[in-house]
Amino acid sequence: MSGQAVCAPDEWYPGTMRFPRSPYLLGLLFLACGKDGAAPGTAVTPGVDSGGGSPDGAAAVVDAGPGGSVDGGSDGAAAADASSDAGAADAGPPAPISFAIIGDFGNDSPREAAVAALVKSWSPDFIVTTGDNNYGAANGGVASYDTNVGKHYGDYISPYAGQFWDASAPAAKNRFWPVLGNRDWDIGPGLAYADFFTLPGNERYYDLTIGPVHFTMLDSDAREPDGIVAGGVQATWAEATIKGSSAPFQFVFHHHPAYVSGTAEARMRWSFKTWGADAYFTGHIHLYERLVVDGQQYFINGQGGTSTSNFGTTAPGSAVRYNAMDGAMRVTVTSTKATFRYFTVAGTMIDEVAIDPTGAVVP
Repeated sequence: MSGQAVCAPDEWYPGTMRFPRSPYLLGLLFLACGKDGAAPGTAVTPGVDSGGGSPDGAAAVVDAGPGGSVDGGSDGAAAADASSDAGAADAGPPAPISFAIIGDFGNDSPREAAVAALVKSWSPDFIVTTGDNNYGAANGGVASYDTNVGKHYGDYISPYAGQFWDASAPAAKNRFWPVLGNRDWDIGPGLAYADFFTLPGNERYYDLTIGPVHFTMLDSDAREPDGIVAGGVQATWAEATIKGSSAPFQFVFHHHPAYVSGTAEARMRWSFKTWGADAYFTGHIHLYERLVVDGQQYFINGQGGTSTSNFGTTAPGSAVRYNAMDGAMRVTVTSTKATFRYFTVAGTMIDEVAIDPTGAVVP
């Protein structure tokens, strides 16, 4: 774990004292209780391969450096309690966790609602996104986030004061962890994303540890003030936070895929493997794809309910491609194994692969 670990009521961690930064969220306050230092699945390619591949369209007070980091547990029987890195040796192996991954989803459509229903049927401990959380109008502001995100996932977001969730019984802790996408950057005034969500650090990129996984959540958009190039401020921070974590698994999330059967964002091909990362999750292309690059799993998860991209020219290492139906990933992780599955909204499993803490594929 890099930076500082923070404890708060009900075993959670997001800040020593956090006031929402917009009037929309005023009145919700969390007081912390303390602070301490700190073999691949069978390839399937349903759908028509017709070229293309790109979708349409182009702070929390606690701040451990430019990004910021938190430690904490997660809900659910499988992960009722998770220790910070500092206490891991005494507590034994971190508790298993189960979580969902969605991407390119926020448009308040029946398709989005179907994906949300699929995800909630799993009762995940928490939800992580691969960006493009909101497809609202450029001046839609926080209200558009409420309609396009809060309406469907408000019971996982904390603090949340939107109209689609009972403000008298808010989520006890945040269980929704997004990354910025280009669509999020498009929506103002200002960066409405940061006014709707309450996230660690500068809120554009951050890290957190839940159970056996350390998540490095990055901003891959060219508008990122700290840059998206190797050796830049954000990349230097990412290197330090990954190297500084003792969690068994290191997962990296950002929106624009560095590898994909389509238009890739080569500027995000940082030295993640050298730093200790094990698996990578992106969106932007509105389909599902898994590639094996340098022996590691790269996932594109971007068919969360908005639109569907055609297949581009098959990239080297592409193991699975699917675009026939919207869906989401279901991930389960213990201290020795991480299993990734992709399901359609019809409940059909399209892909399954598991890795150990070295990133090697295991049965």
